[in-house]
Amino acid sequence: MLTDKKKPSAILFFARDFLAVEFPHLAAYASELTPIYLVTTMAEKEIVQSTDASAPVFVLQNYIEAASKEAADADVAVDFERIGRDRFIPRLPRSDQESVVTGLERLLADVAEKFDVRLYLDEPVSGYLNDRLTQWVRDRGGLPCHFHTAWLPGHIFFTSDEAQDEPIPLGLVTDGESRVERHIEQRKAGAGRPLYVLDYSSFSKRWGDAGRLFLKGFYRTIRRDKFYMNRDPWPHFFHAQCLLKATQSEYAELDALLDDAANLVVVPLHYEPEAVLGYLWDGGDQVNLARDLRNALPRGAKLVLKEHPSQPGALAQEKWSDLIGDPQVLAMRGGESLEAVLAKGAKLVSIGSTAVLEAARLQAPVFVVGRPHFADAPGVTALESASEFATTPPKPAASERDLLAWYANFVNSFCVEGRFLKGNTELTNPSGVISALIEEAEHG
Repeated sequence: MLTDKKKPSAILFFARDFLAVEFPHLAAYASELTPIYLVTTMAEKEIVQSTDASAPVFVLQNYIEAASKEAADADVAVDFERIGRDRFIPRLPRSDQESVVTGLERLLADVAEKFDVRLYLDEPVSGYLNDRLTQWVRDRGGLPCHFHTAWLPGHIFFTSDEAQDEPIPLGLVTDGESRVERHIEQRKAGAGRPLYVLDYSSFSKRWGDAGRLFLKGFYRTIRRDKFYMNRDPWPHFFHAQCLLKATQSEYAELDALLDDAANLVVVPLHYEPEAVLGYLWDGGDQVNLARDLRNALPRGAKLVLKEHPSQPGALAQEKWSDLIGDPQVLAMRGGESLEAVLAKGAKLVSIGSTAVLEAARLQAPVFVVGRPHFADAPGVTALESASEFATTPPKPAASERDLLAWYANFVNSFCVEGRFLKGNTELTNPSGVISALIEEAEHG
């Protein structure tokens, strides 16, 4: 891989939000690469430099403010197709959108003038900023790395693309088969749930979190932070409204679903607002997937929308009203047993939920739209769009041994123990991870 010998070779961390705390701890393992950081605010810069005091830090907000004062639209054209998948930017006035785009380009020009970025570390692509950064790094011969949660709780992997189609080899696990085997046995016993799932079985927990989220949203409307993500209360208000409406939703009873399971097509919903979905597939909002799938149902079949366990009340939102009012569409509580319905013969269609692998384990007919990392797993049928559902026969059901072997190979090749969670980040072999990523960047 060619490098610019006149500039220091660097590892670029996009240290937004809680990653301003977590990423600087990895800088010690950067080997010959110079750690540099992109942050969104001065507050994040201070957090980064409290751990990595001498590191160069580029503050995006400063560049956006400068662009805003200098007629941004005269500098860089706005790619509206690309920003259309962002969670926040489409909600901004046109002039502010131009300032964000121009500010980022000027920041990247300054980075390129001083450093040769060989490795870029970031969260899963969920918006315009890390989408554009991924393209920028790849165009210069560097390796973008985005961490993702694996099917096995407590394990992560990295990809170099915007979705999950290009996992990065690590080779840090050798006993993948026994790990996957233990996980399958845990799932059979009703355990082994993802670490990020919230428990909202308690009425007081739902109302308590709804109040807390409304207060956080209100604080965003009055706070003096100038960065656009930190001013938008919409994600907090959306989840709070879901929690408050959880008792208003009309759900199908589990017994009725079990009785008619052979005629059901289940879609497990993702937590919203979830911008990651726009990079796993090209269909945009989950409503589009459900609507297209409803229109492709065979005669006599019904569509079941299962709420995410962490977001009861989501189907009571106005965006779902047309579908939920359709007699062909049923709502299912997030806490109900999806496994029980699948075991009775229901089909499953998903964008990127690991419920796909649970369905394959139960030998249910299972389809995936988009490119999550398990799109080619045994027993999983990949679709380009939901409209193909009616004309695409499912793959033969996979045996448990076939599924175990496939995912064990994935774990051995690409996974490592760890997690990136606010206040609960853990990486058991940081030196091995960074060394493997550097090796892939230079010689992969």
